[in-house]
Order: sequence, then C-alpha cells, then structure tokens
Amino acid sequence: TICDEYARRDSRIKVIHKQNEGVSKTRNRGIDESQGTWITFVDSDDYVTPDYLSDLYSCLDVGIELVVHSLKHIRENGELLYDYNLPEGVKVYDVSKFAVMVKEQYVSQRGYTVSKLFKKDILDESFIRFDHEIKFNEDWVLLFSYLKAINGCVCFSPVANYLYVDRDGSLSHAE
Repeated sequence: TICDEYARRDSRIKVIHKQNEGVSKTRNRGIDESQGTWITFVDSDDYVTPDYLSDLYSCLDVGIELVVHSLKHIRENGELLYDYNLPEGVKVYDVSKFAVMVKEQYVSQRGYTVSKLFKKDILDESFIRFDHEIKFNEDWVLLFSYLKAINGCVCFSPVANYLYVDRDGSLSHAE
C-alpha cells in the first residue's frame, strides 16, 4: 500500500505485485523491468541512509563499470556487529588488475550485491542474472560473473550508507 501510494505520486516509481518466488527470481524481475542505466539492490529487511544513492553516484566517472561501497552489519536493535570498512579513500582499479584489486579491497569477503552500482547494459548483454537454484550466497555468483564480464574500471569507496540488519530467523541464518 505504501509503495502504491508513492507510485501514484511519482511516475518514476513502478510497483510490481507478484507471488513470492524467492529473492533471486524477484531480483531478476527487477533487473528485467528496470529502465535505468544503473542498478543497485537493497534487501527488504535492511535499510540505507538518505545519501545512499547520491554517494554511490558520486563515484561514477568515465570507464567506471562497477561501484563498491562499504556497509555496516548491525543487530535489529541498532548495535554495530561489524563495520565492513574498505581501505581509506576512493580507489579505482582497471579490471585488468583483478588480482591486486581482490587482495587490496578484500573482494572475496564482499561478495554481496548490496551497496554497489551495476550497469544494466552489462547485466543484459552478458545475460547475467541471479541463479534461483542457489539458495545461499547467490549474490557472489552474480558479482563474480559481472566482474568477469566488465572491461573497464571498478571504483571502491569506504562510504558505508548501507545497514545490513542481522535478524534471527532470516534466510542468512537458515540451515
């Protein structure tokens, strides 16, 4: 109801009502329906600061094909569990320096797709989507498929405007 009300007031907002088929199929539908140049993901049980999008966009420059920000992992009560701080300062890597980038920016520990900007045309042209058969860490598969498909640069920023909420009973706690 809240989303429908926003959509009535703002033509840029599109609400899709569908049966729950899981996070991967839902994200894929969002990718398919999107019409913008860039895509970011926000999980329904997490939240972002008001500057989330503007800070992600501030990293864009010629040749940038992926933007990676940090995030904070918190409990439902707001207690900080872990601050996934990236190294200080904005760093840009050409994808040809993949091994250096992975090591210096701890990419293997940051396989989540939230707190990032992806180019829609790369997702579409490379047929990259979430694998709905994978129920845990499916975002890692998408992220590394995307990194394999890009030819430009990746911008890393230590800004942490995404708050990942650790909730008992969430999918990340499922066995």
